[in-house]
Amino acid sequence: IRVPSFHIVGIDDKFKTQSEEIATLFTKCTVAYLNSGHIVGREERSNEDLCSSLKIFLSTCGNPPSTRVEEPYIRMSSVSSISIDAHLQMANVKLDHHKLPEGLYASEGGSTIMSLLKNQPSSKPFLYVSRASTNSTTYGEMIEFIQDAGNLRQLGVKVGEVVAYGSPLGGGAAAAVAFLSIGAQTAAAPMAPGTTEPDALDTLDQFKAKHLILFNGVDCPGVESAFKKYSEDGNAMLHRATITGNDRPGLFKYTTISKSKSPE
Repeated sequence: IRVPSFHIVGIDDKFKTQSEEIATLFTKCTVAYLNSGHIVGREERSNEDLCSSLKIFLSTCGNPPSTRVEEPYIRMSSVSSISIDAHLQMANVKLDHHKLPEGLYASEGGSTIMSLLKNQPSSKPFLYVSRASTNSTTYGEMIEFIQDAGNLRQLGVKVGEVVAYGSPLGGGAAAAVAFLSIGAQTAAAPMAPGTTEPDALDTLDQFKAKHLILFNGVDCPGVESAFKKYSEDGNAMLHRATITGNDRPGLFKYTTISKSKSPE
């Protein structure tokens, strides 16, 4: 939308994500963040930063002179660099496309998680328990897992449905397999074990999740409590999974396939 716009967004507003998405529709948008919820209270009349931003916006018809400083890009790997844009609370990513393997893009028949996995030799190690470990899950075993034991169709997941899950701790192999195996088949919505009930309920509601996966041994009290309320009308299904061990790092099996409205 090629008109200037001014957006006031509350940091604690449950509609914060939607408000930011609306702002991105405008080519010339100014976003002001408040330490509040959805309502802009009378006290904001004395908010000097907000008032100043509004005055500048109105006096310049939404075209103020740019004062933003381009943040430098930081090299993250041999193919990627990022620049953190504090003004928009986002990260810009640059990829050296010529360094990427062939067959990754839609024009080349790729651009999916499965195509990335299949691009590597099937016997090549993909995940380890630790740097010192010799046990590994290969690329071929990861593909087989997604197609067999990790196939979401056995849970009744339909195309396009959002699957939320309590992410295993530590950012290790199990967390990686959960994200990749779910994301390869549908929309994945990971939630940290420490997610509070209000935040978890907000996440489930915003994403309209149809399924929740909880890992045995991973304590997610806020997520479980939120799901109990969220699924009261029977609009979502709960499933349990168990991490199988370190012989094949990260792999797990679904141990409970349930239509229960809430956690046991």
